[in-house]
Amino acid sequence: MDARLARLAVPLGCLLAASGCGSGTKPIDAGAFKTAPHLKVPLVVDGGGGVLKPLRLVVVVSATDNLAPKLKAFGDALLGSQWWRAVGSDYNLGTPEPKAVVLSGPELKVDSYLSESDLTGYLQAAIAAAPTPPQPDGRTLYLLFVPQGGTFLYQGQANTNCSVVRGTFHAPFGARGDVWAPVMRCPFPSFQAEIDAVTMVASRAVADAATNPNGKGWRLSGDKGAAAPFGTVWAQAEGSGTVEVGGLCGPDLREPLTATRVVEGGVTYQRIFSISTAAAGLDPCAPPLPVPYYAMTTEQEWYQGNPGDTVSIPLTGWSTDPTNDWLVKVSLAFTSDPLAKAPNALLDGDAVVTIGITTYKTSGNGQKMGMRVNLPDTARSGFWSTFVVRSFRLDDKGQTPAGEDLGHRWLVGVNVP
Repeated sequence: MDARLARLAVPLGCLLAASGCGSGTKPIDAGAFKTAPHLKVPLVVDGGGGVLKPLRLVVVVSATDNLAPKLKAFGDALLGSQWWRAVGSDYNLGTPEPKAVVLSGPELKVDSYLSESDLTGYLQAAIAAAPTPPQPDGRTLYLLFVPQGGTFLYQGQANTNCSVVRGTFHAPFGARGDVWAPVMRCPFPSFQAEIDAVTMVASRAVADAATNPNGKGWRLSGDKGAAAPFGTVWAQAEGSGTVEVGGLCGPDLREPLTATRVVEGGVTYQRIFSISTAAAGLDPCAPPLPVPYYAMTTEQEWYQGNPGDTVSIPLTGWSTDPTNDWLVKVSLAFTSDPLAKAPNALLDGDAVVTIGITTYKTSGNGQKMGMRVNLPDTARSGFWSTFVVRSFRLDDKGQTPAGEDLGHRWLVGVNVP
């Protein structure tokens, strides 16, 4: 293996030790380590809309789903997990009902796009057919798994390959404050099992719905009265101007290898935004992992330029503990005018490594690199774009090492005043 690649594809045992494993060819002196200065991810705030407490989880699975047995077991595993306790501690979710209600519905046909009325109609029928129907009670989340090959419509758009929303959304169910959420299959890395990809989406759906059941709970929203163009760039993490606790630690819509994850009892969950650790400038996602968190940071969230300008953005790597260098990639996230020519972004830096046929820039704690964004000549006043700077690791097989997040992202935006 290339010596530079060996620095990046660190054995898991070395990462777990978090010492004696350097970002260069020599071991890091852990006693001299200091986390590089970095911006913090802004905190979600409670809009006063309440939470689902104590949560009752109803899992609805089509009898013909290829993952039916595992999906039916998922609810009980989640409700009794350390994952739930870690996620719930920041949002006062309390102790949920210990057992999920599992409903097995008939075949859910997926030969056409599934509208919201299609899915809620299926859900209502499954509830009515149950020996003891779990009717809405003001604290229930109905989690409906869409079988393999199914695609739902979101706000009238087909969520093909999870290109509109990352596999789930939640909405009111009835008038008492209950919530329903569909979970569909999204593209996942070739080295990941389908069930793990599905439970990551499902756990994120549970966290988002429980903490923000009516759109007025825990979330981060853009503030048009704040810095240009509409407050924190993180409010555009999913392009909507509002992001929930799952979205801040979830995958980018166009780059699934930015997801966080944790495995407990054989079940893979997405990690969820933690107010307490994010406020301290540490790993912003919970539950914690036994390996260092690492990412890139910028000096500010938004940068400005005129049409045709090249905007220079300095980047710095940071990590919570000593760790080896990681790979860095930048991609366009969202733009204010999807029909206009999109700006492109490039990374500058001498540190590179090639894996297969792809060459990546690399960084480490305190290491600096540049990013250049070329604004289109046709950009008008008010034009903006956001970019994802992804930090991640791959081993010599091109796979994320076991026990680690798939990646960590930093968001930065460029706008034309």
